[in-house]
Amino acid sequence: MTAPEARALILTAIAGYVIAGPCVSIVYNLNQVHKTVQCTADLVKNQSTELQNVYKAAFQDTTDRISDAINEWEDIGRAIDSAISPVRNGLGIAIEQVTNIREHIEAINNQCYNGIQKVTL
Repeated sequence: MTAPEARALILTAIAGYVIAGPCVSIVYNLNQVHKTVQCTADLVKNQSTELQNVYKAAFQDTTDRISDAINEWEDIGRAIDSAISPVRNGLGIAIEQVTNIREHIEAINNQCYNGIQKVTL
């Protein structure tokens, strides 16, 4: 190898080392950015899952409370219906009796009217 060739080889090696340093640094930095982005994505996923579970539990609790309240109101409605049922039945009988009395009064009234008509003729 001659002196110009050796010089070219040394300059090439030096240029390679000069360029390799920043290239290695860039590759290292890119790897660190990748790890950071991956870690951030994992954190976001975990937080999203945690929030989803919290909201799901809250919505389920609210749904259960509403369902329990509806069941209580239905029970109250049935209790009121049970309490009013005898009164409703009694009123039905009373209305039936009043209707029967009215019919009897009308029959008596007709008999009286017919009796008066017979006397006046």
